[in-house]
Amino acid sequence: MRIVLIGGRDTDSKSNNIMDFIMNYKINPNVLLVPAASMDSPKSIKNLNILFNNYKCNFKYLLLYENPKGINDLLNWADIIYFSGGNTKHLVDKVLEYKIDKYLKETNKLIVGISAGMNMLAYAGMGDSYSYTDNFNTYNYKMVKGIGLINYVVCPHYDTGNCYVFNDEPRNYKLPGLALENDTALYIDDNSYCVIKDKKNRSVYRFIKEEDYRMDVVANKSIAVLGPEGTFCDVACKDYLKNNNKQFNIKYFPSIRKTIEAIDDIGIGVIPFENSLDGYVLEAIDSLIKNDYKIIYELDEKVEFAFVSNAKRIEDVKNVFVQFKAKAECIDFLTIKNHFNLIITDSNMISLNNLLQSDDTYGAIIPLHKAKEYSFNINIDNISDRDSNFTRFVVVSKNDKPALDKDNIKCSLCLFMKLDYPGILFDALKLFNEYKVNLNAIISRPTKEALGKYNFYIEISSKKDEIKNINDCIKAISLDDRYEIKNLGMYSR
Repeated sequence: MRIVLIGGRDTDSKSNNIMDFIMNYKINPNVLLVPAASMDSPKSIKNLNILFNNYKCNFKYLLLYENPKGINDLLNWADIIYFSGGNTKHLVDKVLEYKIDKYLKETNKLIVGISAGMNMLAYAGMGDSYSYTDNFNTYNYKMVKGIGLINYVVCPHYDTGNCYVFNDEPRNYKLPGLALENDTALYIDDNSYCVIKDKKNRSVYRFIKEEDYRMDVVANKSIAVLGPEGTFCDVACKDYLKNNNKQFNIKYFPSIRKTIEAIDDIGIGVIPFENSLDGYVLEAIDSLIKNDYKIIYELDEKVEFAFVSNAKRIEDVKNVFVQFKAKAECIDFLTIKNHFNLIITDSNMISLNNLLQSDDTYGAIIPLHKAKEYSFNINIDNISDRDSNFTRFVVVSKNDKPALDKDNIKCSLCLFMKLDYPGILFDALKLFNEYKVNLNAIISRPTKEALGKYNFYIEISSKKDEIKNINDCIKAISLDDRYEIKNLGMYSR
């Protein structure tokens, strides 16, 4: 079940974060708009038309006040079903009349409800179906029974009118509660939730039944990233969030080690894993072997570096700040074409910041996209040893499960040897061949217990319909007393 609850929208709102989130659900989605809460008013339809014309989508209307036909065809056509605002009771009555509630409870499509639409989706919602206005104040807010798609009592527009009267309702209904201010939304699916805001100073609140209905602010999860902002790892993280329509608070850490350590507390992080020129990031592999993390996603980023300095001539540059991986990827420029004193840093952004605080005898290797933001006297683009320079980043998590919804699947394993004799690795590799499992990497890693003792990182490339072969192979190895095998994650690109 995938639901977006929207508390409402102020007339002066300029941000479109909430709509962007909804429309990123699918490329060029089919959107079905249901304006029954307004009794299918022309004004509501016009406003919805303006709203969705800003996006690449196909949209149709389900008008429930005009003796509709083909309701199921429209519902089946839609990728997103959007219930607009108005009178909650009008909307609930029509949804029940045409048995749309049954369809919504069984579908896995994205269901969106704003204001009255949000109330309709809940067990009950605070609405103005029975309200009146006196001296510019609205009174007689009452709870209206919804269809119970989510087992909460809810309140939209929590920052307006007299909606504070909702505070007692979760206890009255003996259900958890959600209260959303205008310009906020809450996305809920089977495994997670996230808050989306069009105004930073607005909030989503929950009333926690298990804690005597204590009211608390709902906050997004955080994700650990090698920082500071602007690193290739940061770019990869933001691409991951965008590609998967997720909302996280990004927390930056100064080194790979610190980023990995933060995953213990935060639960999820993005780390560099392999470079096309310099190979695997061994620290990342060792951290997976050591800890109970799993890879849940991977993505490649094009890596382009620039050399920058405020010196008038490159010959005047004596010292160069360079991140340790960037050094290996630009070694020709740094040591063969030029002869610099290299100052190694943990991050490309640290290299940039150090340069900004140094005199013109210093230079730095920094990401090309950051070099374009400054006006250095010397700015030499594309200095990597090869043009085809990519870095693979992995999303590592303690708890989140991967969504294996794509054809190309990878699996990472660690093979531990319990015995030591000639051919023991070969015997294990024969099993992969017997189960027709395609290996694309085998890397030995020292056990750190004694010289000559190694574990083996193994990477598998496969198709989704071959997952059973992989699992059967892992099981066969795990049942062999000579080996211990650890699954480090099965994930999509």
